[in-house]
Amino acid sequence: MFNRIKNTSLGFTLIELMVVITIISLMTAVAIGELSQARKSARDSVRISQMREYEKALAGYFFENGTYPGGNDTYYDSRSVSQWGEFANYLTPKYLKTLPLDPINASCMGCDKWSYHYHGYGNRYIMSTYLETDHSLQTARNVHGAY
Repeated sequence: MFNRIKNTSLGFTLIELMVVITIISLMTAVAIGELSQARKSARDSVRISQMREYEKALAGYFFENGTYPGGNDTYYDSRSVSQWGEFANYLTPKYLKTLPLDPINASCMGCDKWSYHYHGYGNRYIMSTYLETDHSLQTARNVHGAY
């Protein structure tokens, strides 16, 4: 007498779909944030490694010449193509094949804020760059270098 209608639909309700999409969106946002931090850490590792390369090259230059590149009170900044080119003349190709550039600006000298800075004072130097993860100043000094 009563006709029962059987619900045979196998789909999802709108609420279920919205909950799943929200969860996936949150997981994606967290993953992207973590990936961004991992990339910053990787670039910082490259910067520290490159600072060590510079330190070794500068030590070799000092050993052979008795002074650091540029003489007294000299400043070179990798954002300046002319300055960094002059600095390169001292170290390449004898001590370094090429001057390493910051990982963000590896294809572009003269770009943005991520760069290396060299201050030469004849018998000593200070070389520095900034790290992305904690915005600290990373330095190398003299023959002994302090990180």
